Amino acid sequence: MKNEVQTRNAGVTGTRDERAATHAIESVSVLIPTFNGDEFLDRLLDALGNQVDAPPFDLSLIDSSSTDRTHEIVTRRRVDFPVPFSFKRIHP
Repeated sequence: MKNEVQTRNAGVTGTRDERAATHAIESVSVLIPTFNGDEFLDRLLDALGNQVDAPPFDLSLIDSSSTDRTHEIVTRRRVDFPVPFSFKRIHP
């Protein structure tokens, strides 16, 4: 019953559920730095794209000059991704 535990740290009181209800998140930005991440990108993007009951979010992937298939994967997946998805390559 962790959600029912009362807290009194730094002047914050109430149960975790009560605090969550008063501090609803409007949206979240998910930032993914990567370098040669082709072996995990499809799984990661599948997990993010299939979120249920998550707050609204946007996705930014920053690639540090990968030499593998990272750019190809991201370019293909951005086309029909269910949330806004930006992609930037740095350190060319």
